[in-house]
Amino acid sequence: MKHQRLLIIEDEVSNQEALERLLRDSYRLEVCADAESGLQILNGEEPVDLLLLDLNLPGMSGFELLSLIRSEPHLQQLPVIILTGLTDEADEERGLQLGASDYISKPFRPAAVKLRIESQLALQQQRHQLEALAISDPLTGLYNRRGFDDLFQRELARANRSGAPLSLAIVDVDFFKNFNDCYGHPEGDKALVFIAHQLKSVSRRAVDLSARIGGEEFLLLWPDTPLKGAQQQADKLRHTVEQRAYPHACSEVSNYLTISIGGVTLDAGSYNAEEALQRADNALYEAKRAGRNRVVWGDES
Repeated sequence: MKHQRLLIIEDEVSNQEALERLLRDSYRLEVCADAESGLQILNGEEPVDLLLLDLNLPGMSGFELLSLIRSEPHLQQLPVIILTGLTDEADEERGLQLGASDYISKPFRPAAVKLRIESQLALQQQRHQLEALAISDPLTGLYNRRGFDDLFQRELARANRSGAPLSLAIVDVDFFKNFNDCYGHPEGDKALVFIAHQLKSVSRRAVDLSARIGGEEFLLLWPDTPLKGAQQQADKLRHTVEQRAYPHACSEVSNYLTISIGGVTLDAGSYNAEEALQRADNALYEAKRAGRNRVVWGDES
């Protein structure tokens, strides 16, 4: 099954056809003849894994498109191989300076085309693997604080542009220090993995985000989710953890593991990461002060 998706932006029909014949059995291909159409594909819902870009295009040039791609956060790491004529050394150099990953000379040599594409895709896969290690919590498999912060900033920027509601919750395991003292740290780790599984159950959409930010604290982010929906999800999570009846004989609120949740929904004005986290933390403090094993949502102002 062909998983990797390649976009070819090339206005010469003969070159389009040559690349299609060469690559269609190995990759899923999208082909267009101008930069504007290519940009629409790049900004579509399905990601492109690699771009083959002719620099001499009608309308917006390949140079302009390449510069635009490297200015967009979600496209900065996209492998871009420029298509250049054998005599276009100046174009080749300029393309590489603008951020192209490699180049393929025309007329195309099949072996060289395949090799350069495979090489760039392999490098991209290695980069993704390293990034995944850097932003993942090794115990639970959730995002770590660094991974959360990066994606939170991205979602904040998107919400600021669109005005869509953005809901955030901080989750704390009740009396977890007591749990470790009672059962030992290896069992504490198992309990945190259990909690992480429950968090994943309320992060079903691809855009939902769950993270462990240290110790027994977790974060949940629900883009495009209004206050009522986020509160329902948070209370569902709290209830599920309680109903699973994971033993905690040293808790001061239950014989089982429980969690406290503080949340906030941003639905107006300019969103600020630090302020949003502080408001959620304040709500968590209120949940603990009121007896734990409960959800408290911050005010909407």
